[in-house]
Amino acid sequence: MASFTLAASAAQFAGAKLDSRRAPAPRAQGRRAVTVCAGPKRVMIAGAPASGKGTQCELIVEKYGLVHISAGDLLRAAVKEGTPAGLEAKEYMDRGDLVPDSCVVTMVVDALDTPAAKEKGWLLDGYPRSASQADAIAKEGIEPDTFLLLDVPDDKLVERVVGRRLDPET
Repeated sequence: MASFTLAASAAQFAGAKLDSRRAPAPRAQGRRAVTVCAGPKRVMIAGAPASGKGTQCELIVEKYGLVHISAGDLLRAAVKEGTPAGLEAKEYMDRGDLVPDSCVVTMVVDALDTPAAKEKGWLLDGYPRSASQADAIAKEGIEPDTFLLLDVPDDKLVERVVGRRLDPET
């Protein structure tokens, strides 16, 4: 699994932690560890609303040139374009129901199967959101090289969300 180093100001992401489910490899004394990933990077990022996903996605895309794929953006675009999947999704959305995993998985798989995503690599933003979605995309053979979890304390999230409501630009 490849690793990334992300730089951001401490004030901007106070309280954020990276949960790396994998222990780092032991280092020889006086030597630096280097992780090399052959081929395009495949990255998933998750976190609560206001955890900084959008900011981190911008930084990652800029630094690594990955194709940014957001399930929410895919849904909105499909509905706007009137695609078959978009029309199906719209029926659920209009009722206030969740769009079925099968519909969203199809959109995500199609987005990851584009020439740009295959050539440049991809950053899947905020998806999967559940174990069933993770299982569904795993069955499609989609596995990231890196999974980033932005774990921000609840009090910081509330502070950021309240700040968004007061800021006329956001």
